[in-house]
Amino acid sequence: MNLSDLPIRTSRLIALLGLLVAFGPFAIDMYLPNLPVMGHELGVGQDDMQHTLSAFLLGFCVGMLFYGPLSDRFGRRPLLLVGIGLYVVSSLLCAFAHQIDSLITFRLLQAIGGGAGSVMARAIVRDVFPKEDAASVLSKMALVTMVAPLIAPLVGGWLGNHIGWRAVFVLLSVQGLISGWLVWRYLPETLPSTQRSHGGLGTVLVNYWRLLIDPRNLLLIIGMGFPFAGMFAFITGSPFVYIERFGVNNQFYGFLFGANIIGQAIFTLINTQLLKRYSPLAITNIAILLALTASIGALLTDTTSLWLLVPMIVVYVGLTIAINANAMAALLGRHQHQIGSISALAVSIEFGFGSLASFIVAALQPHTPHAMTCVMLGCAVIAAICLFVYRWLETPQISLQKS
Repeated sequence: MNLSDLPIRTSRLIALLGLLVAFGPFAIDMYLPNLPVMGHELGVGQDDMQHTLSAFLLGFCVGMLFYGPLSDRFGRRPLLLVGIGLYVVSSLLCAFAHQIDSLITFRLLQAIGGGAGSVMARAIVRDVFPKEDAASVLSKMALVTMVAPLIAPLVGGWLGNHIGWRAVFVLLSVQGLISGWLVWRYLPETLPSTQRSHGGLGTVLVNYWRLLIDPRNLLLIIGMGFPFAGMFAFITGSPFVYIERFGVNNQFYGFLFGANIIGQAIFTLINTQLLKRYSPLAITNIAILLALTASIGALLTDTTSLWLLVPMIVVYVGLTIAINANAMAALLGRHQHQIGSISALAVSIEFGFGSLASFIVAALQPHTPHAMTCVMLGCAVIAAICLFVYRWLETPQISLQKS
């Protein structure tokens, strides 16, 4: 489908796709300031509360593995609407949970539903936009998506202070309803029936296997997935590092968290401008080196000064979106078909890495003050190795094409 066939302007389409990708950030970041209070009310410790985040990331990971190939076969729109419906219902169930096991289960279902927006939005980009515009469009979507983590902790902190943490999940349900209506009203099917794939579960698994055994695919997925995982190590550990270790209140935590989103916006704008002159891979290699440096600085300052730690975190988290957009554009550019599958596989593995990083931080944090920053540094090291190896593999091919 071409852009001209859609009943919505390009700028509004990008905004709507950004809103769909924002399902995850809204559902994660809005409840973060209330984690300590939720733990006290439910009678559990910080490690149990952090498992609600790990469960969400796991649900995102598993759900997206199915959304991608199913959408390649049945279309984007029906899968998107079903996912949003599950997100709305499970968000309401979270609001009425009175036991930690129930909350973890409902968060898992909420993530499975919300994952539809993240996968479908990226697949729709490749359905309707030219290949050469993908990195720029994904970066613009990221700018829209950044509104969610910028305002979500502030709104969540205010709701927690004045109404209670359960109001957060009611608001998430309302957000899902609004998003579902916008999709129903303005977003038709973008994958024509003539371009859809055919085959059952066995075909899906074979396709995933073929995508994974390609070393270039794997290097790109790991290279963009581990900075993402490092960001979730921060998200998991930050409420307890900032609120309990450094003594900030949950409202001020929202402002500190929002500083990371401002950093993401700045680096994304810089990335968008640099893409006009340089290749996505060249920019990504510089970005991962900066992120690696910032993670070292965070490790050295995480027990001494909040005001030295915060800038390091802002640089690290700020660079993750640019790294992700550029690597995703390179990955999608390698595949003209099975766009939904490769997008789902990549984003699913990203959230799988995020869930693993979150689990490790939750397990280590009671035992060491460096849990969050050590995991961030490890993620940066792995990503840097993979991205530089990928660039090394691609350089001879690029030179030959130029000749």
